[in-house]
Amino acid sequence: MRNRLLLDRIGGSTLLEIAVDKFYNRLVGDKRLKNFFVDTDLERLKSHQVRFFLMAFTRIPTSVNMHELVTTKHSQIFDRGLTEAHFDIFTDHFSATLKSLDVTQDLIDEALSTILPLRPAFEEGARIAREREATGTGVAEEKNAGQKQSDKKVRFACQEDVEESLEEQHDAPTKLSRKDRSWRKKTTRQGSKRIAEKEESLPRLEEDKKSRKGFLQRAFGRTKQRSL
Repeated sequence: MRNRLLLDRIGGSTLLEIAVDKFYNRLVGDKRLKNFFVDTDLERLKSHQVRFFLMAFTRIPTSVNMHELVTTKHSQIFDRGLTEAHFDIFTDHFSATLKSLDVTQDLIDEALSTILPLRPAFEEGARIAREREATGTGVAEEKNAGQKQSDKKVRFACQEDVEESLEEQHDAPTKLSRKDRSWRKKTTRQGSKRIAEKEESLPRLEEDKKSRKGFLQRAFGRTKQRSL
């Protein structure tokens, strides 16, 4: 599969993180887009973007509907005027970013081919936002209805499916051997036993401490009386 190898061919996850950082510097500096980044956590956005590209350039899980994810996840931004025209600006900046990092044009075109199919989602998101504005319907109801499901899909896609695809791509083992599992269980039981023994000894230590304190106080009292 071509896209599963794309991440490595453009320079791996390290280059991708550098690219996303440069990409957002370009976006924030563009007067046509800066309104969308007011009062936003850029580092959080960059982190989400890296995970998205990791997924796009390796394998997009079949359980994730990217079109629906875009229209529901970014509904508030669509209400602020985001359209497919801005999507075109995003892709232009991303292409220029990869080019500045010496990624070859054929790989840039391949990377864009995985992103461009999302353009209709931006068209639909902008259309729905215009309809909401015309009818006076707020975005909160729709956002609450789809947010939990969308967030769940993002977490599974980015934390499980992406990592799994990267491990498979590099032929990395994903399961512990029987010996390793047995060792882990044994170690866990031993650790739990030590913790239990320590917790059991705490009351005794506390009693010993009080006893020593009382003895010292009595001894000090007798010494003081004798000196008088």
